[in-house]
Amino acid sequence: LDSTLDQVGSTAPVGVSGVWLTSAPGAKPSVYRAVILRAALTDAIKFAVRITDPLGRTGERFATIASGSINPAPDLSALTVKKVVGPLASAQISFSSSVPLVSPLDGPYVIKVVVTFKKVIFFFPASTRTITLPVGSIPTVGHAPGTAPEIQLVRTPGPGPMYLYTVLCSGNAIGIDVKVTAPDGVVAEQTQVVS
Repeated sequence: LDSTLDQVGSTAPVGVSGVWLTSAPGAKPSVYRAVILRAALTDAIKFAVRITDPLGRTGERFATIASGSINPAPDLSALTVKKVVGPLASAQISFSSSVPLVSPLDGPYVIKVVVTFKKVIFFFPASTRTITLPVGSIPTVGHAPGTAPEIQLVRTPGPGPMYLYTVLCSGNAIGIDVKVTAPDGVVAEQTQVVS
């Protein structure tokens, strides 16, 4: 990009490399962001930012982006199951993750939960329920339990960086699979039998 600063837009480019102004008009100092798209994650990038004032004075910075993902790898820990037996069987599954709630420029981290419920009739397959949500969209308050089998995913409010998530299951859950996926497709996954 070779442009005067007054020609730099205020919206992020979509699908291409570019620069945009992120601070409010007239705010001091002006804050700019850049997105640089690579052909492959294995590509390292060397770049320079150079600004020249009206008097011809120049300031510049050089940087290198190493090959590989710039996003932290997804994590998933402390998977615990608390099962309630009886006529209104239910389960509460909790786990923790430190993935950021605010989406990086290349997309959100996503949590997918699949719960398998006990067969009601022997010759029918076991039923499953699935929830897939970007972490920033996971509610902090659940709704009233519905008709079994049903699941809902909630996040405990807090400042982070470690967040506690809870899956509330109405019905006789027998298995759970939790998957946290980064924007670049890297996955952290845990599967557990509910006994």
